[in-house]
This record gives sequence, structure tokens and C-alpha cells, in this order.
Amino acid sequence: MGRSRSGTRTRRRLGALLVVIGAALVSVMVGTGPLGALLPLAGTGENSTTFTTSTKLFTTTKRSDLPDAAASECDAPATDPVKVSETSEDVQTIATTTYIGPQTIYVGDNQQIQFDIKPGAEDIDTLVTIETVVTQLFQATAAGDSCAVVAAIHFTG
Repeated sequence: MGRSRSGTRTRRRLGALLVVIGAALVSVMVGTGPLGALLPLAGTGENSTTFTTSTKLFTTTKRSDLPDAAASECDAPATDPVKVSETSEDVQTIATTTYIGPQTIYVGDNQQIQFDIKPGAEDIDTLVTIETVVTQLFQATAAGDSCAVVAAIHFTG
């Protein structure tokens, strides 16, 4: 079984939002585009403020074993547990941290982009964490009870 549709939609919407924010940050950092006018305010040293966005994506899997199911036939052997269902849910948290330079932080998808904060500058980083919690249910089959076989004799006369 796969991921839930709402989880996929959430990731797509978040991905589109992060692309827009990332493009805006790049235009500010390199001084191009409509936000390039903000370049003198961003990352120039003392008393300047920048805004960054970071993301963390990870998956946690939880396993639950259900009680053994009854055997469907006499003398059936017990079976090992098999996965009978799986569900997933996205849990999102948002945190904001303020950093004062000089220091280096990591931003972007899974915090893979190095970002240097100049001495006296301030950076406000918004960290979006999305945890996909996958719950799996497993169940085994108990051994079947011994069944006595009774021979029936039928006489015809």
C-alpha cells in the first residue's frame, strides 16, 4: 500500500512554496529580479537582516503485531506474520530561529546549502520539518487444531 493522497498533496504544495521562496532568496542574494532592489538591505554586514528557509524530510516506520488469526483448516501449520495493512500520515512542524553573525548555517532542502552570516548581521531562519509516519500492521496465523477423522461406513442392502 502507498502513501496517502493528502500527504502527497501536502508535499507538492510545500515543494512549490519552497521553490518560490528559494527563487526569491536567490534573486535577493545575487541582486537580480524584482527583489534585487533589496540587496543593499540583505547580507551587507552590520544591522542587516536576511530571511532563509530550511526543510527536513524524514520517515518513521512503526510496526504493530496483531494477535494471531485462527487457522482456516484443521491441522494447518502456523504462519509467520505478514503485513495486512499500512497507513501513512504527514506531521509538519515549523520553527523560527534567529542567528547573529558571524556564523555559517545550512539552509534549503534538508539543510544542504551553506549560508554565511556576516559579522553583526541577523538571519531569521524558518525550519519546516515534515515527518512521514508509516504504521504497518502484521498478523500471523495460529496452527490449526487437530481434527479427528471419522470413517463412515455406509451399508447398502
